[in-house]
Amino acid sequence: MKKKIAFYVFVFIFSQKIDTLNAQLLWEISGNGLAKPSYLYGTMHVSDRRVFDFDPQLMANFEKTDAFAGEMLLDQSMMFEVMAHLFMPSDTTLDMLMTDEEYQKVKLHLGKKMGMMSMFVDKMKPIFTSVFLAEQGAMDSLQSSGKPPLDLYFQDLAREKGKEVIGLETLNEQLQAFNSIPLNYQAKILLQEVENMGKGKNRNQMEEMIKIYQSEDLDKLYNFASGQMSEDINKQLLTIRNRKMASRADKLIKEKQKSLFIAVGAAHLPAENGLIDLFQKMGYEMRPVSKKKQ
Repeated sequence: MKKKIAFYVFVFIFSQKIDTLNAQLLWEISGNGLAKPSYLYGTMHVSDRRVFDFDPQLMANFEKTDAFAGEMLLDQSMMFEVMAHLFMPSDTTLDMLMTDEEYQKVKLHLGKKMGMMSMFVDKMKPIFTSVFLAEQGAMDSLQSSGKPPLDLYFQDLAREKGKEVIGLETLNEQLQAFNSIPLNYQAKILLQEVENMGKGKNRNQMEEMIKIYQSEDLDKLYNFASGQMSEDINKQLLTIRNRKMASRADKLIKEKQKSLFIAVGAAHLPAENGLIDLFQKMGYEMRPVSKKKQ
């Protein structure tokens, strides 16, 4: 079984074979009849202070764009919609997806880590329980910035500056990608998450992920993330979503003639059928913007 797809959920992450010298997080989108360029930036869904160590050109290019486009619009009102996706069918419970020994191990751990919330895990889809645990397990390695997660930070900043804020996919579409993972596989992911937390692996993996992100090496980011996912899950969480986001961004850039600052999880940038590749196939020129000095 692959190590940990749950990590992918909130890091939201990486793909494509590009020259490591050009393996950067910020890309200029030009050509194809554009009057002025747009920009593509790879983010992480964490608030660690290290991911806010921006190249000066990043904020300069952010300022001169007309609108901001993220994976989706993040809003507290979405909680009600999220709740509708959290639970398994009425005839399915967590113990049906595991051996008795596995179930007892997971329940004991969840009781310690989730408190009162552990009462709901028998009916919650295991993937969402895994996400909760992964975030908890990574907290010890994070260095607080006092800011919201990086993707939300840019969304909030765009609103403060009066930019139009656009979502490239809906919450329902994003949740459906995770719901496409079979429940028995989700249960294996949850079991692995519990075992990893017991060994302290979550903390180490998050630390490694942030260091790779700081290096802006998309090849390494992709290899780190994709090695923890099956081909089918990679297709659901990356490839299909990439095509939707690229198509919608293309429409906004061409039809509305807007200069966009596109900020999505860094895993969506590289690899065949990553956003860099898809924009190139649409006829755009993709140029990596100067990398900050290490």
